[in-house]
Amino acid sequence: MAVVVDTDVTSYFFKRDSRSELYRPYVHQEFLFLSFMSFAELMYWAESANWGPKRRNELSEYLRRFSIVHSNQKICEIWSSVVAEGRQNGRIIAGSDAWVASAAMFLRIPLVTHNASDFEGVSGLDIISVSKL
Repeated sequence: MAVVVDTDVTSYFFKRDSRSELYRPYVHQEFLFLSFMSFAELMYWAESANWGPKRRNELSEYLRRFSIVHSNQKICEIWSSVVAEGRQNGRIIAGSDAWVASAAMFLRIPLVTHNASDFEGVSGLDIISVSKL
């Protein structure tokens, strides 16, 4: 099974946060994907915390296990639909979350996230979250 992993769950594994164990059955798949937006957020995390070269290298090595989903015309179309749908339904979705959702919807695979509520109201998105179970 393939999944897109949200920024939060990706960071749990990198930090060895105890919450990562909740997602181990879903994140130890053969095909793991990460939205370009999550990749950028994680790079920003390192930059804003002023990590040194060793820690940044550890993050880069860790992220190599993921295939990065880059933006393309179809993902942009999906993103615009996700954002518009949220506005129409009174469930505003953050632009960054919309990119992550769009990657999963483009690939037609589930999104693994601990913040399921961030994606409520996104029709057609398959969410795996222990917060929903």
